[in-house]
Amino acid sequence: YKIRRMAVDYNIPVIINLQLAKAIIDAIKNTREKKVEIKSLNEYHQTLKEVYW
Repeated sequence: YKIRRMAVDYNIPVIINLQLAKAIIDAIKNTREKKVEIKSLNEYHQTLKEVYW
């Protein structure tokens, strides 16, 4: 409890879920290896082949 409480107090992210930690590591690796293109949400939606909602 103390570690999470201090993290909240000091605005430090705490990752306690192993799946989330792996996903974050993969995302960081992909960002470093590939050129990441920043798009607005509208631009992203235009690239989708199907609408999921």
